[in-house]
Amino acid sequence: MNKIIIPIVIVAVITIGIGAFFVFQKPAFPEPQPSIGKCGDGICDAKEKANPNLCPQDCEKKQPASDAKPTTAIPTTTLALTQEPQEGVSKDSPFGIFGLYEWKLDSPKVASVSDINNYLKDIGIKWVQEMYFTKELNEIPEGVYIYSRVGREGGNKPPDTSEKYKEALREIIKKYKGKIKYWEVSTEPNGFSPPMGWKGYPKEYAIFLKETYTIIKSECSDCRVVFGGLFGTGIGVSENSESAKFLKAVLEAGAAHYFDVFEFKQHAANANDYQELKNRMEVFGKILADYGIDIKKIPVFVETATHDGSPSLPRVKLLPQTEAQQAAGLLKYYVYGLKSGIDKIFWNLIIERHNFGGRSDSPFNFYGLVNNPDNDGKSHKKLAYYTYKKMVEVLEGSNWKNIQAIQESSGIYIYKFTKQGTPIWVAWNDSSVTRTITISGITQNRVRTTEAVPKYESGKDVIDYAKAFQTDTLVVTNGAVALTLGQRPVFVEAFTVTSVEDERENIPKEFLLYQNYPNPFNPTTTIRFSLPQRTYTTLKVFDVLGREVEALVNGELNAGEHSVVFNAKDLPSGVYLYRLTTPTFSQTKLMEVIK
Repeated sequence: MNKIIIPIVIVAVITIGIGAFFVFQKPAFPEPQPSIGKCGDGICDAKEKANPNLCPQDCEKKQPASDAKPTTAIPTTTLALTQEPQEGVSKDSPFGIFGLYEWKLDSPKVASVSDINNYLKDIGIKWVQEMYFTKELNEIPEGVYIYSRVGREGGNKPPDTSEKYKEALREIIKKYKGKIKYWEVSTEPNGFSPPMGWKGYPKEYAIFLKETYTIIKSECSDCRVVFGGLFGTGIGVSENSESAKFLKAVLEAGAAHYFDVFEFKQHAANANDYQELKNRMEVFGKILADYGIDIKKIPVFVETATHDGSPSLPRVKLLPQTEAQQAAGLLKYYVYGLKSGIDKIFWNLIIERHNFGGRSDSPFNFYGLVNNPDNDGKSHKKLAYYTYKKMVEVLEGSNWKNIQAIQESSGIYIYKFTKQGTPIWVAWNDSSVTRTITISGITQNRVRTTEAVPKYESGKDVIDYAKAFQTDTLVVTNGAVALTLGQRPVFVEAFTVTSVEDERENIPKEFLLYQNYPNPFNPTTTIRFSLPQRTYTTLKVFDVLGREVEALVNGELNAGEHSVVFNAKDLPSGVYLYRLTTPTFSQTKLMEVIK
């Protein structure tokens, strides 16, 4: 994605030959290519395809290597990049970040490498997609795995296909084959015109992909070659879209069996544009199927993001979005993407870019999980940061191949995950009004609900992560539970209470009245509160003059988490108070009705 020339910082202990791979001397494009249409040009054209005996060397189909994992330990080397995770640990983790150290390109003083690595460990991210071999990669935490790329010079120009490139490629694969398994070939090949990309030259990219595939496999049979992520912004990709046409042309040129992993990108999208991921899977899947590739049987990677703030892009309509909307969108992109068959999703980025491409309103300045102080003079972890962390905490270890869609209609989306035999539901509401849903088929007697977005307007307000999320414990009745969905997605985790002691563990430790959600609202909102003991309780709504509007609760309640839906359909717009009262406790909060 980068359009900026970046100097390559080489680890002192690495031989100078590695650097030669990224910085070639002569112009990279176009390199004289064999005459297309002739036998021996490496391209299976329509005439040769119709008569396989005409030029078998061009039309020979090479199957990707098996997906067998190394059985021997990888020895420690000077550059301590981590090895491929072991089976059943984090190999299948879908949680990734793109451009780990991209912030250094235009905001080198924003954070330290230590800060970035602490973010990785804190969130629980298992995969990073990094563009360059810099000294910072030496410091990536244990348990984080690298997905890198080949085929681009420091100035983002496609490398030539000369013997010099081939030799450099062999050397770098030899160096890193025990540490980096996935190699993307010329990211976004359709995104930029020469010399920055292959746009308009799909046949030449096919040649380059085939040559690169052959070299990588000859040096590392267990390495995986990734079709350079197809560039695309916005929504509405179709078979007539530029990215689809580029893919078809590359496959038509004979490169259908010269990659192991397919990747595409979705940038410059709004929080509720997540369904585009399924659309692209279907569009690209149909094209791949025409060339004998089942998209359901090969790994698919995606780089994506949505924003907060008010970025702009001439060709894409971007809506102003809050931190809460970005965070909710992040969860939707991951859950919906995984259900659509995507294996790994790389979020763009950890720290926001600054003045990307010379533009203060570029979407890339708004994507990150951490606010860039160079953008507005301050820095904080955004709500999306905490949502990502909670998502990994709740869902990591799930059976990613068995995600069930319970509902995908009327603006309500409910998905069922299975983690170590226990069900977890993720639900959200895309409508503008609060909705009540019922989840059935629960064999446990309790569920714990957790809103996926912290109960604040900004991540800077999060002081205690453990208390940042609205939670509730609900009793399962006849295998079902009802809950209210506002604008924040919800995790629903089932568990079983088997004893009085277990029950006590779920009793709140203190009286607490939570902020209603949503707020402002029209016409309904949910008010939650905690009781550490059984007691007489009232929950009443007042206007600003202190006049009682409605008594929502008036009587004895058991200890636990409680929630009440307040309907203000008969009230005018304005600010109201709600007060929780017990014999030993009283607390009042404000809420606003907007009509």
